[in-house]
Amino acid sequence: MSCMHDILQHNNQIYVSISGDGELVSFDVTNSCNPIVKLVASGIPRKRFRQCDVERYLVESSEGELLQVERYMRRQKKDEGRETKMFRIFRLDFDATKWIEIESLGGDSLFLGDNSSISVLASNFTGCQSNSIYEYNTRVLHGKGRKK
Repeated sequence: MSCMHDILQHNNQIYVSISGDGELVSFDVTNSCNPIVKLVASGIPRKRFRQCDVERYLVESSEGELLQVERYMRRQKKDEGRETKMFRIFRLDFDATKWIEIESLGGDSLFLGDNSSISVLASNFTGCQSNSIYEYNTRVLHGKGRKK
């Protein structure tokens, strides 16, 4: 199997973003002796953004949609970590089995991290901005959020 980028439990299935282009596979593990692995959606054509690495995150929106987020970033000087240059967000169209790029998160905010990612309805949290992406790692929450 290709490299795994992220994993998410959604609607009683386990989904894994694999390969460099974000192909999505599902694992039906209801029968532990014979789990079923299925290609759900092919990859996403990557934008050419000079000297950037791409991280992928799987997130369930507050409305139950399956999202895949591409985070384009550049490495900084030795101890300064990574600088995010842009995001692209896709919603899975289960019927067409493909990713659809979206321009807005609506009332949601995304919290993306190296170990887990979540989506929340911003209006339920004081100070949380809708249509924003918050980046964090195991050490620190970065910034006040980025508008998508």
